[in-house]
Amino acid sequence: MTDNRLAVTTIKNSVLNIASFIIGLLVNVFLVRYIVAQIGIEYYGISALLLLIIAPLTLANLGFGEATTKYVAEHMHQGNKELAAAYVRTTFVMYLTVGTCVALLIYFAGPAIFMWAFSEQITADKTQLVGACLKLIAFGWIFNQCSATFMSIPIAMQQFTKVAAGNIIYVICGAILTVFFINSGMGLTGYVAATVGAQFLALMFWMYSSKQVFQGISLMPRIDKTAWKNSVHFGGWQTLSQLGGIIAQQSEKYVLGVNLPTAAVGIYNVVLGNIQQKIYAIVHKLAEVLFPLFSAISNDEESRKANILIKSTWITTTLSVCLLTSVIPFAHNLIELIMKNKEVADKGEHVLRILCIGGAFGSATTAGYFFLLGIGKTIKITYISLLTGFITIVVAAYTIPRFGLIAAGFGPLAGAIIQSMAISRVMRTALKDTIKLSSIITTIYVPIITGCITGMTVWYILPYSRMGWVNFIGSYVLMNTITAVIIFIVTRILPHGKEHEQLIYKLISHTWTKLKIRFN
Repeated sequence: MTDNRLAVTTIKNSVLNIASFIIGLLVNVFLVRYIVAQIGIEYYGISALLLLIIAPLTLANLGFGEATTKYVAEHMHQGNKELAAAYVRTTFVMYLTVGTCVALLIYFAGPAIFMWAFSEQITADKTQLVGACLKLIAFGWIFNQCSATFMSIPIAMQQFTKVAAGNIIYVICGAILTVFFINSGMGLTGYVAATVGAQFLALMFWMYSSKQVFQGISLMPRIDKTAWKNSVHFGGWQTLSQLGGIIAQQSEKYVLGVNLPTAAVGIYNVVLGNIQQKIYAIVHKLAEVLFPLFSAISNDEESRKANILIKSTWITTTLSVCLLTSVIPFAHNLIELIMKNKEVADKGEHVLRILCIGGAFGSATTAGYFFLLGIGKTIKITYISLLTGFITIVVAAYTIPRFGLIAAGFGPLAGAIIQSMAISRVMRTALKDTIKLSSIITTIYVPIITGCITGMTVWYILPYSRMGWVNFIGSYVLMNTITAVIIFIVTRILPHGKEHEQLIYKLISHTWTKLKIRFN
C-alpha cells in the first residue's frame, strides 16, 4: 500500500473513531449540566474524587491491553490467527484475576482509604454514601477490565466501525441509565450505578464482537507462556509509563482536593474533564488508529516510518492546536453555556485557558507516542511519562496552595512543555536522526506557538459579550478557520512547509475522487 493510500485509509479509520467520540461529547455536554443541577457541584466534586482515589489501581493490569493490541495487530497481519488468540486468552486471565483482586480491595478497603485521604473535605455524614458508591465501583471495575481485553481486538484489526459502535452503546446506555436513576431519587449513587450498568452492557458487546473475529477459536482464559513473557516485557514498562500519566493527569486534582473545598474540585473537573480533555481527546481518538498502523509497519524502512510519522504528527498537532486555542477567546462563554452557571464560569475561565495552552503542547506528543508504542519503545515512553508526572506535581504542589484555583493548570502546562521537548528528541533518535531538527520545529512548535499567539491576541482585543449556542458555534468555527489559515501560511514559508501543503492537496484530491466515484 502506497503512503498516500495508507494516509487516506488511516484518516478514514480516524473519522470512524472520532464519530463515536463526538456523539459521546454532545451527550456529555448536556448530561453534565443535568447531573450538576440535580446533585449539586459539591457531590459532582465527590464523584471526581472517587475516580481519583482508584486511578492508581489501573497500574495493576501491567499494560496487557496495549500489549494485546500490538501483538494481535502483528500476528493477524501475518495471518497467524491462533497465535493472536493466544495473546487474547492470556490477557483475559490477567485482567480477570487482577480485576477481581482490585475489586475486592475497593469494595472492602476503599471507603476507609477515601475518608482518610480527604478527611478535611468530606464530612462524616457522607461516609455511608461514599461506601455505597465505592461498592458499585468495585463491580464496574471487573466489567471494565474484562472489556479492555476484548476491546483491543477490533482496534488491532483496525475495525473502527465496531469500535465506534461499542463506544456509542456505552455512552447512550450510560446517559439513559443516569437520567433514570437520578430521577428515581438515587442522587450520586444513581450516577455511579448508571456508569456501572453501562460498563456491563459494553462488556457484552465487546465479547460478542471478539467471537466474530475469532470464529472457531476459543477465547476462554488460558495462559500461553510466550504470550505471557512478551506481554509482561512490553506491558511492564507501559505500566510505569501509565504511572507517570496518572500523576500528570490526576496530581493537580489531588492537590486541589487536599487544599481547597470540594466545590473547587468540581469546578476544575468541569473545566478539565468535561471541556479541555474532551477537546483534546478528539485528536487523541483520531490518532489512536496510528498504534495498530505503526505496529504493523514496525519492520519497514526507517525513511518510510519517518515520512508517515512526520506527516501524521503535523496533522494531529495542527488540528489539536486549532481546536484548543480557539477556545481561549470564548472560555467564559463555553463554561456558562454548558453549566448555565455564571459563578462556575467566572472561576473557571482562566483555568480553562491555561489548560488549553497545555493541551496544545501536549498534542505534539500524540503521534509520537503511538509511534514509539507501535515499535515497542516502551522504555523511552516510561522515562518521558515519569518526567512529565514529576514536573506536573511539583509545579502544582508549589502554586496551588499559594494562589488557589486560579493557579490550576500551570502544572499540566509545565509538564506538557517538557514532554513535547523530550518526545521530539526520542522520535529523532528512534529513527536514527532521519528526521531533521528543522522538520520537527516546523511540524510541531510552529503550529503550537502560532495557535497560542492567535488565540491570546483575539481574547485580548475581543470584548466579552454573552452568546447563545448558535453564536458560539459560529464564532468558534470561524476562530478555528482563522487559526488554521494562519498556521498554514506560516508553515508554508518555513523549511519543509511545502511537504505538508502537498500532503493536504493529495488528501483532498483523493477524497474528492472517491466521492465522485461513489455518487456518480
